[in-house]
Order: sequence, then C-alpha cells, then structure tokens
Amino acid sequence: MFWKSNQKNTQRYYGVVSTIFLLVAILHFLRIVNGWTLELGGYMIPMWMSWIVVILLGYLTVRGFSYGSK
Repeated sequence: MFWKSNQKNTQRYYGVVSTIFLLVAILHFLRIVNGWTLELGGYMIPMWMSWIVVILLGYLTVRGFSYGSK
C-alpha cells in the first residue's frame, strides 16, 4: 500500500518538474527566435547560452516524462 502511494507521488513529481523544464526551454527558444536580450545582475546573457539551456532542458524534459510514465 505504501509503495503504490509513493510511486504515484514520484510520477506526479516527474510530471511537474518536466513541465517546468519544458516551459523554461520554450521561453529560451522564444528568446533565440525573437532576439530578446536577457540581463541578470547587470550581466548580459549571450544567445549561445540559451542554446545550451534549450538542449539541456529538452533532454531533461524527455527523460522526466519517460521516468514519470513508468
């Protein structure tokens, strides 16, 4: 009984985290497409960093949804 409840919570966790990763990846992709600038603490974040974020979060999103569906 305890295992089933814990497994359900784990699946929900993977789903929520993967959704957040997906939303952030989409925002970075939109930044690339639209040429938006991003400044954090007075430092301009270069566009190539958004490419890395899109790839990394895309991977984590796919892995998270696949783990959550098991």
